[in-house]
Amino acid sequence: MSVERAEVAEGLSSDPSSIAREENRRLRRTMRDLVALSTLPAVWSGLGGKDIASSLSEVLLNTLSLDLVYVRLRERSRTGLVEVLRSRPSQDPRRAAAAKASLATLLDDSRDDPPQTIADPFGLGTLRVAVIRFGVGADHGALVACSRSADFPTERDRLLLGVGANQTAIVVQRRQAEDQVDEQREWLRVTLASIGDAVIATDIEGRVTFLNNVAEGLTGWTRDEAEGKPLEAVFRLVDESTRRPAESRVDKVRREGAVVGMATSAVLIARDDSERPVDDSAAPIRNSAGDIIGVVMVFRDATEQRRAEQHRNARLAITQALNQSSTVQEAAASVLQAVCESLAWDAGFFWFANDRTDRLECGAYWHRPGLPLAAFVSESCSRGFASGEGLPGRVWSTQQPVWISELAQDDNFPRHAVAAQDGLRCAFACPVVIGERTLGVVEFFMQRSREPDPDLLEMMATAAGSIGQFIERKSAEDELRRSEAELAEFFENATVGLHWVGPDGKVLRVNRAELEMLGYSKEEYVGHPVADFHADDDVICDILAKLNAGVRLTEYPARLRCKDGTVKHVLIDSSVLWKDGRFIHTRCFTRDITERTLAEAALADARARLEAALEAGAIATWTWDIPHNLLFADSKLSQLFNLPPTDGNGAVLGRYLQSVHPDDVPRIMAALDRAIATGEPYEADYRILQEDGSVRWVTARGRAECDAAGRAVRMPGVLVDITERKLLEEALRDADRRKDEFLATLAHELRNPLAPIRNSLEILKRPGVDAVSQQQSKAMMERQVHHLVRLVDDLMDVSRVMRGRIELRKEPVELASVIARAIETVQPLIETHRHCLELSLPHESLLVDADGVRLTQVLSNLLTNSAKYTEPNGHIRLSAAREGGLVALRVRDDGIGISAEMLPHIFELFVQVDHTSTKAQGGLGIGLTLAKNLVQMHGGSIEAHSAGLRRGSEFVVRLPLMVQQLPDAGADTLEGQAVPEEAATCSGHRLLVVDDNGDAALSLAMLLRLQGHDVRVAHDGPSALALATAYHPHMVFLDIGMPGMDGYEVARRLRQQPGLEGIVLAALTGWGQQQDRRRTAEAGFDHHLVKPPEAEALESLLKAL
Repeated sequence: MSVERAEVAEGLSSDPSSIAREENRRLRRTMRDLVALSTLPAVWSGLGGKDIASSLSEVLLNTLSLDLVYVRLRERSRTGLVEVLRSRPSQDPRRAAAAKASLATLLDDSRDDPPQTIADPFGLGTLRVAVIRFGVGADHGALVACSRSADFPTERDRLLLGVGANQTAIVVQRRQAEDQVDEQREWLRVTLASIGDAVIATDIEGRVTFLNNVAEGLTGWTRDEAEGKPLEAVFRLVDESTRRPAESRVDKVRREGAVVGMATSAVLIARDDSERPVDDSAAPIRNSAGDIIGVVMVFRDATEQRRAEQHRNARLAITQALNQSSTVQEAAASVLQAVCESLAWDAGFFWFANDRTDRLECGAYWHRPGLPLAAFVSESCSRGFASGEGLPGRVWSTQQPVWISELAQDDNFPRHAVAAQDGLRCAFACPVVIGERTLGVVEFFMQRSREPDPDLLEMMATAAGSIGQFIERKSAEDELRRSEAELAEFFENATVGLHWVGPDGKVLRVNRAELEMLGYSKEEYVGHPVADFHADDDVICDILAKLNAGVRLTEYPARLRCKDGTVKHVLIDSSVLWKDGRFIHTRCFTRDITERTLAEAALADARARLEAALEAGAIATWTWDIPHNLLFADSKLSQLFNLPPTDGNGAVLGRYLQSVHPDDVPRIMAALDRAIATGEPYEADYRILQEDGSVRWVTARGRAECDAAGRAVRMPGVLVDITERKLLEEALRDADRRKDEFLATLAHELRNPLAPIRNSLEILKRPGVDAVSQQQSKAMMERQVHHLVRLVDDLMDVSRVMRGRIELRKEPVELASVIARAIETVQPLIETHRHCLELSLPHESLLVDADGVRLTQVLSNLLTNSAKYTEPNGHIRLSAAREGGLVALRVRDDGIGISAEMLPHIFELFVQVDHTSTKAQGGLGIGLTLAKNLVQMHGGSIEAHSAGLRRGSEFVVRLPLMVQQLPDAGADTLEGQAVPEEAATCSGHRLLVVDDNGDAALSLAMLLRLQGHDVRVAHDGPSALALATAYHPHMVFLDIGMPGMDGYEVARRLRQQPGLEGIVLAALTGWGQQQDRRRTAEAGFDHHLVKPPEAEALESLLKAL
């Protein structure tokens, strides 16, 4: 790979500033090579074809680091070829002939597309090939450039090869032009020798006495017409530049008495006023005595010779003008002057293409001094030309030269009036083209009519190419300078700190932002070890080690010392500029994040919202042609509506409405009609049916535009995909609903223990309370306070787990002990509900690496749920079994089960299976979330299974077993044990208290008894109905949330039983929202009491009986 390509590859891993520097360096090198190649014609002056080919081969071989160059040029005689082959390394000359023959096949005219690779003719592998021909049209030869580099030819390679080929073509064309002149001269010599030059003879007075046939043709006079006429009338010569009559040939011969050669700038004006340059000479005619008796003029038409000389001089003048110009404007004016002076044109204009306005604008002009062209110049400089407009615009649009012999007769020449005023008659213009791009147009004018000159146009086309190359080169140089200035400005004025560090660890360069951030001056920073400014030695050592190892650092945290002794927290982005495997310097970006830490959360939130808005903000545009009912839409809108792009032709509105949800179409049409009728903005949100069956929500906005008569003719608008917003709104509503449910549940759960606590407090306040009642009240308060503490602990546990703040204290734990502790915890609840608990444990010891307390908490939560959500006298089965390297704990019950809709969400926070059941059994919906997180923290998993409602459920916990197990000991001590069932005792009184919470029911009954009432207590619905039927209480305090038959169902049944219709029903519940009060009233309750009920409220109700 060449040095240039290695540097480019190396630069790909650089940061933006280094990429810009590398690009600038490559541009400077390319400019130098372009300048060097553009000077080759001067170097080759006077060389033969073989020397030129050899020089070109060496230059290209070294400049582009090629491996092989083959050049073929035609000799000046056009009968033979010059072939030169150069390679790196040099090869055996005996093999060169075969290599040339192989490469020559690539230049076969029948090959439209030469191969991109060839086998190395010297047998060293495969070469990538670029074939460049010299010139366009004529066969001047070609070159074949070969390289082993995988990316050859690059854009730079093609540019430099093209420039070298163009310069070679220029030299070849110039040599061929010289050949043509030599051939013309030889032809003229042969012609004169065979048929003679034009000859005119005069007498001593200068009257014409003879014309030969050639002279007749050149002057337009016949011999008979010319005889006797003054020589000046027939042979009218003027100076080409000054247009003044030439000196009399007769007078000069008579004066000098010898053959005289005349000026080479003479122009012969024929009888029909046509002009042609001539070469002439005059000699005296002497009689035998030697006296001069007349003069003979021998002359020939020098048009072609003069034209070739003018063209050659013009090319040289253009080249010189470009070489001596430092700016494009200077070059444009110099080129115009060079062409006009060399080719005898009176004025020239240079038009530059303005890409921003898409017009040609006059950038430079020149005219012959003293020529009165003020009006034409003013008109030209004050206007521009669009493509196809006028002479410049015509050339710009076609990229072809145009010649106008008579401006007054051209229909597309807007300046003909001022041109006629200033006497301009003839013009031609050529495009300045680089590749496929037209940079500008040059045009020239003269005050004489002149027929089209194809050779001149061809010469100017070549010259225009050189001008274009100059413009491109200058543009590249200007861009290079601009880039360097921008790079320096960027480095110095960047808002983040920037610094470079050399291989010795010292700071090489620093910008103002970093100095201001740290408080140092440049002298205090540059040249000092970068480690001096780092607060942590291990950090800077690690940074330098990584950079030396080629690691690119991104947002590397570090601390820097400020001059005032404070420390800045920064993030460093850094990489190394390598060259030929050498560490040149680092490129480090330093960002101060000292204050950013405080704003990080807000910034992350803002960024998330911004990204969401950008993602959701894809906007489509549309325009509705109302009279024709055509909708013109962009590709985004067509894509949303599942339609192909309209390609600007529009489509009927109905095609788009076919993709709209049928329920939304009437609303859209109504909104459109209203917008047309009232002039109000059109607004509509609707759904678009997608091909995959999904729905996209969009919002459309537009406003009708009216014509002069006030009729709505078009409606432009926009359409935004708001699907994500709709989904977010739905999610927000769901989250809000779940929040309300959680808060209501929390209030209910807190009120449940508060009711017996308050009742017990009221009991203890009463005078004369016996010791047994006092002890029972205190015991109830302790139990309910313990319940409250457990609720709060559960909330704190799930909060700590969700935030990752809980720490497990793992140790080898025997699974049997965990199961035993969990059963011990849940045993009272199981006995209360008279469930049968069955255990199935393996005989082997199962040892897990776990936090025994937390694992017991998981298992007790699962057992508690089974006990709570299983009807009394239910069955719960707890089993443990080895599954490979795991142990599977299964808790199965025959309780209420889980619906298929709720099963995927059962472990989500605050999710409860059934609202009614939740009220009945209590709980905040956090137990399973807590269990899942604790299991996962142990490296395990938890699953929930259920066949549906009323069909029981099963929870499976899998935990990794420890490899080293303890000896079997007591693993089956719990095997086969069952929890005995106990029947609840009941008692009944004139006031009936119904509550599944025993403490709540007992405390309320005790309070009511202290108030002098007879009270009976029931703990479930069926018992309540039986007591009410048997004892006809005056009032029933009925808990709403009870397992099995809830309070609503008990109330409805009481109202339906004969003789019990008049019982006063008071609802006891922890739910106190408006919808809860409405529901109890609809169920037949007379009063709604929120737990814990106030003693005064109870007394007030009882007094009202």
